Amino acid sequence: MPGPHNVNLLLGLVAIVAVASTVLSMLALGWVTRRGRGRGLPEHTPPVTVLKPLKGLDEELEANLRSFFHLDYPGTSCSSALPMRVTPRSRSCRS
Repeated sequence: MPGPHNVNLLLGLVAIVAVASTVLSMLALGWVTRRGRGRGLPEHTPPVTVLKPLKGLDEELEANLRSFFHLDYPGTSCSSALPMRVTPRSRSCRS
């Protein structure tokens, strides 16, 4: 049976390892997130198509759809998929 001194030593080592791994993780996260700042977009950006399925009724629909057209990314196209039958949502998109 280990004595109280050995248990305290083991708990102290576990605490040191936990703190060290937390500090190293925070440093790594800071390094990864700082690398991309200030560089802007790369020279070549592939085109992107945003496909928005429209079914049912959504609050703030017009503002949500408008946000797709204000994306700050070159070569973006937006498409919507409407159901075959007329719904309140599809009526607002067609007008």
